[in-house]
Amino acid sequence: MQTALAHGVNPRAYLHAIVAKLIEGHPHTRLDELRPDATLRAQPELADPLRAKAPRTAALDLAA
Repeated sequence: MQTALAHGVNPRAYLHAIVAKLIEGHPHTRLDELRPDATLRAQPELADPLRAKAPRTAALDLAA
């Protein structure tokens, strides 16, 4: 759930979507498709606008 939050995904909606896919028989050979970042790309409606990551700027990248 923390990874979902870090990627700006609504954790409750993410968990619901993942469990639904598993129940439908999502193949175990494609589990990487169920990661929060991959799920968000496939289903952008799962984004949590209050927790979305702020875009990084060049100044922030230099400080890191």
